[in-house]
This record gives sequence, structure tokens and C-alpha cells, in this order.
Amino acid sequence: MKKYIFAFIAFACLQFDVHCQEIYSITEEGRNNIIELTDGARVLIQEKKANQAVTQLLEAIRIDSVFREAYLVLYQAGALNTENTIKVISGLEKGLRIFQEDDELHFYCGELHRLNSDLEKALIDYNYAIMYAKANGEDFYLVPYYYFNRGNCYLKMRNEQLALEDYNYSLKLKPDFSAALMNRGVCFFKIGKKSEACQDWKNALDQGSEQAKSYYEKHCQKDLK
Repeated sequence: MKKYIFAFIAFACLQFDVHCQEIYSITEEGRNNIIELTDGARVLIQEKKANQAVTQLLEAIRIDSVFREAYLVLYQAGALNTENTIKVISGLEKGLRIFQEDDELHFYCGELHRLNSDLEKALIDYNYAIMYAKANGEDFYLVPYYYFNRGNCYLKMRNEQLALEDYNYSLKLKPDFSAALMNRGVCFFKIGKKSEACQDWKNALDQGSEQAKSYYEKHCQKDLK
């Protein structure tokens, strides 16, 4: 049977201090099979069958580890049901050994670590996502969320100053980001800057944030009476 090479990726790795190289290839039939598995997993996700979707996608990645779309859908399945977090992260990390400077994949790993309450590991992946986004381009629609969710980690870790910096940059990239306004207001309130907090909550409220409405009514409206 004639073999059609659909993907050929080589990368260097260090294993026992030996410089090695892995080469990936896939037949036309194999690639079509991967696409079917990935599309089928999307349907399973829509049906809320996360466990089946994860199993199917991990099989797809085992067969063809350079089909990037499978990793993106794998994250969706992992975010749907955190019971699979460890397996999904392992799958995504396999992708990162191939797509080494992929800021989106690093962000998704960070998201799963955060959902699993492992903030230290989440920060590592968010840091990589942000670093590679600087090189790959910050016009990608998810980049404001890289900073926003890293800021959320810092906020949970009670490092309000670093959280503020991330919310500021997130808002620079996405000025209408009401969730960033909401959480930046929380940071301001925690460090004693109530007027700034109220202004952020008011702006977020004007954008329709119900959470900001609760904070504004509790902490700010009484001062206006």
C-alpha cells in the first residue's frame, strides 16, 4: 500500500543526557480516521459524554500525535468533567512536547491545573502561554484570558499587586472585559482603594455584570446616600 506522508515533524529532546530526535508520519487513511475520531468526540461533548470523548481523543492522539485539533477538543472534554483532569493534562503535555511554543495549549493546561486547584502548576503554564504569546502575537482572542486567569490565581494566593498588574494588562488588550473589571475592583477593595474598586464595579455593572451589581450595592451605594 502506497504511503502518503501527511505530517513530518522532528524535534530535539533530552533523555538521559542523549540528544535524540523523533519523526512523526501518518497515512492518508490514518489521518482520515483521526478526523473522524475528533469529530465524533465533538458530538460526545455536545451530548455531555465527557468520559467517552476523552477516551476517543486520547486514542486519536495515540495514533496521530501531530493532529493539533485533537488536543484542542481534548481540552474541551477535560473542562466539561474534571474527573478526567490528570489524563487530559497528560494528553495535552504530549502535544506540548511537539508544539513546544504553542501559547494556546499552554493556556489550556493552565486552565485544567486551575480547575484542579493546583495554582502553582497553573501559574507555570500561564507564564509560558504569556511568554509565547509575546512572540506569536497578542491579537489572538484568548490572550486577555491568559492574563485574567493568571491574575485570578494571584488573587486566590493573596498577591493582590501581581493580580492587579495582570487585570490591568488584560483590560489593555480587552477594554470591555467586565470580568476583569469586576476582579480588579476586588483587588482595589482588598488593598484599601475603595473609590477605585467602586468605579470598576460601576463600569462592570454598566456592562451587565450581575456579580458587580452585588458588590456595588453592598459596598458602594450606601456612600452615595
